[in-house]
Amino acid sequence: MNATLYAATLGTALVVGLAALAGLTIYLLDRATSRRSAVVARDPYAQASALAAQRRPPAGRSAGGGEPWRRR
Repeated sequence: MNATLYAATLGTALVVGLAALAGLTIYLLDRATSRRSAVVARDPYAQASALAAQRRPPAGRSAGGGEPWRRR
């Protein structure tokens, strides 16, 4: 491998490495800034009670469906 090809390969690797490092830095900074503004306090008990309040009671016997072996 001659010196010109070696320098070109090394320069290309350096440029690609710097571009990847810059992209990773931008991604991590963007992720860190978006997380700070989106901090929400979760209350799982309040979420569960809200979900339970949304559930409706069953409508009763369905006409023609359900358990055919149980006749009333």
